[in-house]
Amino acid sequence: MKNSSAEKGFTLVELIVVLSLLGIVSLTIIPKLDMSDFKESADIDTLISNTRYAQHKSMVSGNNWRVIILSSQNAYIIDNNSVDTDILPQIPGSDNPLDVSTSVSANVKEFYFDYLGRPVTKKNKLITSPIYVKIGSRTVVMEPYSGGIHVE
Repeated sequence: MKNSSAEKGFTLVELIVVLSLLGIVSLTIIPKLDMSDFKESADIDTLISNTRYAQHKSMVSGNNWRVIILSSQNAYIIDNNSVDTDILPQIPGSDNPLDVSTSVSANVKEFYFDYLGRPVTKKNKLITSPIYVKIGSRTVVMEPYSGGIHVE
């Protein structure tokens, strides 16, 4: 009777060869990965989170929080429209103003939120068309009336 258990499995040499090949393949593939897509996604997630934060703060305090898009600086500001404009409020987990790793632009450069979380103008007039904020190649849409935010 043959001992078949000795023939199962891989030898140490086979394992070393496979691991060496995997190392060589990974060394050629990893540098070719484009990290800009990951940074763009992170910037979009941060914009949505910060905008929702400002929206929530306006709903809770009744204070018109606003988002200001600074296209020329590739940044945006979350502000509570306070009297002291030199001091920006702290945003949990983010800097303020927040730099974007790619370009940022919007069809509305500054918008506020009312006590219902709806986007409004500085004069508290309801914005009736969607707000489009473009970061890199992707677009974040804020719906009028409801204030819902999503990626297009």
